[in-house]
Amino acid sequence: MNEKNPAISKGVDWSLAWMYLILVVVGITAIFAVTYKEGEPIVQSFLGFKTDYSKQFYFFIASAIIGVLFY
Repeated sequence: MNEKNPAISKGVDWSLAWMYLILVVVGITAIFAVTYKEGEPIVQSFLGFKTDYSKQFYFFIASAIIGVLFY
């Protein structure tokens, strides 16, 4: 088993990356639609880490950073 290119990754599976992004957007939208209270500032509630959708948003950012580091 002699390989000329011993790379761990052979590239990005873009269809899987797009499916993941679509699932994340649908998930955050669903959580936002259920828990948003009218009158709250939307941007501040996303950045405040006090709501469920802001926690999901930060988890997505952290997982994207970790995914890029492992690529």
